[in-house]
Amino acid sequence: GQKDLAMIGVAGTADEKAFDASGISTANSLIELLTIEPGDSVLEIGCGVGRIGKHLSARCGKWIGCDISGEMLRHARENLAAATNVEFIELTNSSLSAVESSSVQKVYCSAVFMHLDEWDRFRYVSEAFRVLAHGGMAYFDNINLAGDEGWSIFSKMSEYSELLRPPNISKCSTAEELTIYFERAGFSTIDVFPGSHWIAIRGIKNPL
Repeated sequence: GQKDLAMIGVAGTADEKAFDASGISTANSLIELLTIEPGDSVLEIGCGVGRIGKHLSARCGKWIGCDISGEMLRHARENLAAATNVEFIELTNSSLSAVESSSVQKVYCSAVFMHLDEWDRFRYVSEAFRVLAHGGMAYFDNINLAGDEGWSIFSKMSEYSELLRPPNISKCSTAEELTIYFERAGFSTIDVFPGSHWIAIRGIKNPL
């Protein structure tokens, strides 16, 4: 059904157990990387069906899920129906205009950049900087063009002829690209985590 398709679109599987395991694993990694604490307000850009939020929301003060797809948010509301500390925001573009400046402690965006053009990637990074409180942290990731698995995905995508490329084709990033976005947005103490498949970046909005 539609939920199965949504799950495959996010985690590559419609199997509920594998989907949950994937969400738990990502949530645990983010809690460690961003030092997410029980009182933190945490915002996810591109929350999809709530794969990560379902598990992370129980470990923070407030969880805000943002997505451009109303259909994905409908599934997310179902998946997080038991949570009382969550809020959902349907985005109209690559802006977080519905979120107040300096209002959250942590922002993350996982497995989303592959579907976005460079301008929209930067806009989300700069919007993350705006909505973060001073001392807050942000995390973004994408497929790593410089990694062996990332290059394999890039090569596979290159086989599509220009007119037949699907709208959700996966696009890669490099460490330099992501670092430039973070620096230009105003982040400091920037750390990059390159892997064979993924490249991740973390930055801090300096305390006043």
